[in-house]
Amino acid sequence: MGSTDAWWSLLTGQLSEEEARSLLSQGAEEMHALLQARPRALEDVLEILGRRLNGGIDAETWQILDRSLSHYLGRDLAYFFVWTVQPDQESRLEELQKYASPEVVTFFRTVLGRYGTELESALLCWNEFPNDWRTLHREVFYDQINQQPYIRLRIEKYNGETALIEGNADSILGLTSGLILTLRLVGMREAFSQDRIDQFLEEVGEFYALLFPEETPAEVPGPDGPEPVS
Repeated sequence: MGSTDAWWSLLTGQLSEEEARSLLSQGAEEMHALLQARPRALEDVLEILGRRLNGGIDAETWQILDRSLSHYLGRDLAYFFVWTVQPDQESRLEELQKYASPEVVTFFRTVLGRYGTELESALLCWNEFPNDWRTLHREVFYDQINQQPYIRLRIEKYNGETALIEGNADSILGLTSGLILTLRLVGMREAFSQDRIDQFLEEVGEFYALLFPEETPAEVPGPDGPEPVS
């Protein structure tokens, strides 16, 4: 396996722990050598990141940034960079300290201190639909004037935009029913991952219990088929 193939295998979780440790140690040594050979490497990389990230982040940002880093660092070290700036950045830095020199660790801590959040966003947006939802923030209030619950949903999209939906509980239930109807139109179970199915059915069971707290146990679908809910 070539080194570039090995890095790709690491990023996709296909290497054993021993193989991963060996590759990370190699990457740390090569990064240390680059920092020694190019005293301005940190400033150069920060400049590259600033040019690519400060203008806004969309689904194409990471691909452009990756190409720029590959030109400057080389393909293998660009993959090493990608491994380090994954969303679990702090744990990656802790792992990196086992293999890397203080200079290499300082390099990445400085990069992540300056652009960690933006790099995470760029990675998450990569190859996603720009208008797909990324994060759902929910708030539930009680409207004292109208004497009813009030719900606010804020949906962050991969393109950086935010959509705000507000309404009473009955209105949001109507929206939910419309979404479920839309999902039924997909027409095939294979379109949904098992994790999403399990999460959805768990919430359905909890909501059923909320609606019918005094009802005798009823058969409602669970992750493994119908199961009683009391």
